[in-house]
Amino acid sequence: MIPIPSSLPIQVKQLLSQYLCLQLGNQCVPCPYYENKEKLSLNFNSIYNKLFDQTRRTGKADPEEIEKVTNQLAQKLNFDLNQATVEQIRQFMRQKKIGVDCSGFAYHLLKAFNHSKTSQNFDKFFIRTPSPNPLSIFRPNHLQINAHTFTNPSNSQPVFNLNDIQLGDMIRMFKGKHILVILENTSKKIIYAHSSRKWTLTTGVHLGQINITHPQKGLEEQNWVEKTKDHQSFGRYFNHQQGDGIFRLKSRI
Repeated sequence: MIPIPSSLPIQVKQLLSQYLCLQLGNQCVPCPYYENKEKLSLNFNSIYNKLFDQTRRTGKADPEEIEKVTNQLAQKLNFDLNQATVEQIRQFMRQKKIGVDCSGFAYHLLKAFNHSKTSQNFDKFFIRTPSPNPLSIFRPNHLQINAHTFTNPSNSQPVFNLNDIQLGDMIRMFKGKHILVILENTSKKIIYAHSSRKWTLTTGVHLGQINITHPQKGLEEQNWVEKTKDHQSFGRYFNHQQGDGIFRLKSRI
């Protein structure tokens, strides 16, 4: 297991620790992955459930919200968290649509980075990705932001040199469908965090590492330690030719 880098701001370390170790029953439970793929309906009788449930249904919750709703549902459904194993609890959470997706996790982590430097409202820096659904204007910012939002030219700019990487920079993957948040950068390695499901052997919130073997080249030429489900290098999903790369939010420039 990769330890949380000691050089991180205290707010970031605390938040990351909470995601990696949810306090549920007698267990330390790594937050599972959950992505809400439901579309907002124009049926106004169901708007509240689909629009403003910020915990179970969105995949954008912070650790406290996730712990709260897990405890509530476990009590309601007579699921004994104290007797369950870590994997049983994570399975229960996945079945009940509790967890955080990659952009929800990145939002809260980058917000913590922002708060470590400034008291300004983190949300005001974002230009939302246009949505064809008119109901989307009512959603809070953190429910509207996706991986594309973070790395589009309105909100961030590319970082071309590995030596220029800063803590809190992002790595864009899968042609913009997934992002990693950089926690440490040295001449020998990059440590990052993300929440993933189908693409990685380890799922949910976890840390990964890239060993720097060719310092003058891009990430595509480095040694990605993390493995995919079929035990290949996770770096296979980094495609520089299709826009993947390192990005920095303009709010941090």
